[in-house]
Amino acid sequence: MKKQVLLIVMFAMSLIMLTGCGSVTGKWHCTKLSIDGEKISNSECEDYFGLELSAYCEAEFGKDGSGTLTIRENTEKQYAFEYSEEDGEYELDFDDKAVKSGTAELEDKKLKITLKLNKKKCVFTLEEGENEKDFDLGHTKSSLRMRNSNAKLVYVSVNGTVSDLVADGKKSEIKPGKVGPIKASDLDENDPVQKAVKAAMKENDSMDGYVCWEIKEGNYRKISWAQWSDSEEGVIGQYPDPESDFKKNHTMGEKF
Repeated sequence: MKKQVLLIVMFAMSLIMLTGCGSVTGKWHCTKLSIDGEKISNSECEDYFGLELSAYCEAEFGKDGSGTLTIRENTEKQYAFEYSEEDGEYELDFDDKAVKSGTAELEDKKLKITLKLNKKKCVFTLEEGENEKDFDLGHTKSSLRMRNSNAKLVYVSVNGTVSDLVADGKKSEIKPGKVGPIKASDLDENDPVQKAVKAAMKENDSMDGYVCWEIKEGNYRKISWAQWSDSEEGVIGQYPDPESDFKKNHTMGEKF
């Protein structure tokens, strides 16, 4: 009789433990976020990405040990992963090289995912259920900042290559005037300047954008400005003199 009671008690305790642990399978939405130790508030997320945290990040765990993490910033990106559980901790193994293998912990019905995304430590706290609010991936401060950053990369790439060619006595290989707007993937690799910009855009994962720059004619050949955007009209990134108003539209190829 005592053995039976003991077995019943042990079974009940194990059932309670399992119920308390819960399961990660299903859809989850973000409620808290920190990047490199800095907490991102919901208002900051809306300000920079035009999205509430619940729409910014979502995760889905399948019953087959696979899942997807969706991040919405300037575009929507999905990162596929495989997961396994050991001693209450989940190992996440991502396919994408932008994400290092991460971990997930389920506690008090909240899922905490820790991982390295694009060389930054991100900690997401998620709650069960999918985001129910509409979202619009329009232009934001973040998307303008990204465009200006890419324009600066174009500028630096052109400037560095031009300087090297001049120093090597190959000024004749530098074509003065304006290049573009042209898709980064369509740049001419037979031209040393365009080849350098194309390599920089490929390294930065910005090949789907348009680039434009102008080189002044003179004794030393010097770049005067550069632009980058995902379209030829609209929000354009420029360097130097970048735009600060993410709601202001321009036409690519015309310095503003």
